[in-house]
Amino acid sequence: MSKQPALRTRTLGSINEISAADWDACADGAAIRRANANANATATPAPHEYPFQSHAFLKALEDSGSVGAEKGWTPQHLVVEDAADAVVACAPCYVRAGDFGGDWLGDWQWRFYYEQANEDFHPCLLCGTPFTPLNGRCVMVKNENDFDVIFPLIIKYLLKLTLNKRYSSLHLAFSSAREAQWFESGQRRLPPIKAGSPPMPALRLDRYFLWTNNEYGDFVDFLAALSSRKRKMIRKERAAIRRTGVKLERLRGAD
Repeated sequence: MSKQPALRTRTLGSINEISAADWDACADGAAIRRANANANATATPAPHEYPFQSHAFLKALEDSGSVGAEKGWTPQHLVVEDAADAVVACAPCYVRAGDFGGDWLGDWQWRFYYEQANEDFHPCLLCGTPFTPLNGRCVMVKNENDFDVIFPLIIKYLLKLTLNKRYSSLHLAFSSAREAQWFESGQRRLPPIKAGSPPMPALRLDRYFLWTNNEYGDFVDFLAALSSRKRKMIRKERAAIRRTGVKLERLRGAD
């Protein structure tokens, strides 16, 4: 791809407005793994372990009513096409309205700051996957070699969209290590949008904990890897839950 590619960017009101083949060609699990190569190992999924940005997953969220305007998650997915109308990049985006949860961003902090300034935090624009506190890629570029060309163009487009639609802010949730590195070292390469435009997104670092299945055969294997004190504590907690009468039923897609 040339340094000044002929690209067209557009937004979709539903994941159903793009074919699964075109979307999934960008949402490649192997690419997600490589993009997070420098991140914590627990945030580095294998290709078959990251379905959360696939067309099927996002479609299931929309078709089930888990996301939508009434849930405070209005789809505003981003698609980038080349001169031949081929999809070269895409990004799952949503307009967030109201305190419906599901983005794991700790919105109360942002709301507090906006309230102190007598401003409304919602609606805001979020680029990322709902209900998924796991690092993936906010912007999925089909050809990884084009990342340094396409990524800044997409960020500029999202900032312009935020400005033109009068959203309070733009958030890239659980971005990849490569995306974070770009903001650390490359954000000054982004051309200015126009006077009065919002500033470039700032990196927000946070700490969270992910459980890793170290090939445990069953729950007994997991307990065996712990100290006696921790095993006793977990068994005590599980016994307390059983006494409440709460039951957990696992359903598959066909159910």
